[in-house]
Amino acid sequence: MNLTVLTFATAALCTCYRLIPMIIARKVNIPLSVRIILQHVPVAIFAIMIALDVLFWNSQFNLNPFVNLKLIAAVVSVICALMTKDMLLTMIVGTGTLALLMVLV
Repeated sequence: MNLTVLTFATAALCTCYRLIPMIIARKVNIPLSVRIILQHVPVAIFAIMIALDVLFWNSQFNLNPFVNLKLIAAVVSVICALMTKDMLLTMIVGTGTLALLMVLV
């Protein structure tokens, strides 16, 4: 019983955490310049998450592609993304490249 209550309370808290800023933002007139800047926030957050994952190997910053295999997979993924513009294919190629490199090394 307690776990169920905790689960529903957590779900309600998460929902409120996401809805309250949207409700407030509807009533406030946000300047156009701020809205334009806010459009780039999700892309910037995603880019830094990817960069942190690619640049660190075994919890250490490493730019050596012979040690950090994720660098090679990232370069192959970027080339695939630029050539095909297909997100699913890019994810498959990047994951496959990293898996193949980890098996071979």
